[in-house]
Amino acid sequence: MTGPVQENILSVQGLSVRLCGENGTDILRSVSFDVPSGMIVGIVGGSGSGKTTLGLAVTGLLPAAMERLSGRIIYGGRDISGFSSAEMRVIRGAKIGMAFQEPMSAFDPVMTIGAQIAETVLAHEAASGPALRERVLAALRSSGISDPVRVAAAYPFELSGGLRQRAMIAQAIVCGPNLLIADEPTSSLDIDTQGKVLDLFKELRCSLGLSIILITHDLGVVRRTADRVVVLCRGSVVEQGDVRQVLTFPHAVYTRTLLEAEMI
Repeated sequence: MTGPVQENILSVQGLSVRLCGENGTDILRSVSFDVPSGMIVGIVGGSGSGKTTLGLAVTGLLPAAMERLSGRIIYGGRDISGFSSAEMRVIRGAKIGMAFQEPMSAFDPVMTIGAQIAETVLAHEAASGPALRERVLAALRSSGISDPVRVAAAYPFELSGGLRQRAMIAQAIVCGPNLLIADEPTSSLDIDTQGKVLDLFKELRCSLGLSIILITHDLGVVRRTADRVVVLCRGSVVEQGDVRQVLTFPHAVYTRTLLEAEMI
């Protein structure tokens, strides 16, 4: 007797991306993986593996220098790979949240944190006054910020790295998406703060019903947080599956190399 089939909130099928031009370099090569609803999927690989490009492709944020050659991106039962910029703006933020690698460069340095989170709300719905302010503060509280009023009034440079990362997560979840993509969310944080941010992702998965794609170069991050893992090497998926299975009994040489490097 088999259990219920896990519904996928996202399914990437045969996605290929390259740099534009006659001799453009392939960045992603026929990448396929699923994100089951309510799960955390780690995308892991070294520098140049294509993992950040993968996140940008899913959210429709590929730079002009890159082009999608083939593949489908199925979100909520619809293929969004051919959506226009306007159609993707409706989804991005409201349905798919994105937390970027370096909040200091992603945030506008001359606007307060609260104003920037409010802008995300206003891009998708009508809100104003106390109701809008409470939305912002609620998102900050959900991101584990104990003093949301102070953080909302602060400028990015006035916050620690950990608080900026939590504020970035608050901006990503303020409109109630059901899928969150986090690109190297702990790479610039100290060990203690890293652990707290990773625990936050697990809390958000439970409290908000989020599905999460966690992009990282760090197998320790995947081991601590993810349910499934996708291993990328030079733009191709070399291995994927249950985290414990893959990291305990890796089949791909590249996965074993990553594990060996972790022990050094």
